[in-house]
Amino acid sequence: NYFGFELIEKISSESTCFDVNERMNRVALGTKEGQILLLNTKLEIDKILNSKSENDQVTCIQFSRDGLVIAAGFSKSGVRVFSTLYGSSLM
Repeated sequence: NYFGFELIEKISSESTCFDVNERMNRVALGTKEGQILLLNTKLEIDKILNSKSENDQVTCIQFSRDGLVIAAGFSKSGVRVFSTLYGSSLM
């Protein structure tokens, strides 16, 4: 559908890294603006996780095996760990 195509185009131009967790059927995309977008299999955004700093680019991203936690490296604020269920920062 057209909306899905627009979303993919926007995401691909702003994303810096990604990871896939098949167990949870989710894709995580890191952006230049410091956001982590958690997408479901329908390419709908489930959650948006944010860096503490503005323009803190996500440089790398990795789901835990069970998909409940995600670790992300940021250009300014180092590594942070998030709960994918609640969207909260764990460290």
